[in-house]
Amino acid sequence: MFRRKSISRTLGALASGVAMVCLASAPAQAGTATMSRSLYLTMFPSGGEHASASRSIYLEANRYEWQVSTTRDSNGQILGYTRRIIDLKAGWYEWQCDITAPVDQQYVYKNICTLYTSGSSMAYMESGYYQPSVSTNYTISSHLIGY
Repeated sequence: MFRRKSISRTLGALASGVAMVCLASAPAQAGTATMSRSLYLTMFPSGGEHASASRSIYLEANRYEWQVSTTRDSNGQILGYTRRIIDLKAGWYEWQCDITAPVDQQYVYKNICTLYTSGSSMAYMESGYYQPSVSTNYTISSHLIGY
């Protein structure tokens, strides 16, 4: 029980911005833009934990493959992977990715990413639910790969 509370406090501190990783803004053209954050995930989250990463990014008008995943740092095991094709107009975007342990689902996480630019609807993508096989360090990542 102590370890679960400790992990919950750690994720709470991360979510509050104490250890938040925000990457610098840089133009993304027909290449790849990445946003990632490393954090400790427990095998049995109690629900309610949340952490995020965000950045502002300029994107050229293009078709992109948008990916989101969680990767175990020690062996590269990929969890919660999803992808989609998205057509974006040129402009500055707010890009945010969150990892949550939903209160209504026991022992699982899911990733939710959004892209928003003024004058457009918010683009939204989420992974399915997944449970880490071991409590350790993981990296949540999102990629925009231009065609």
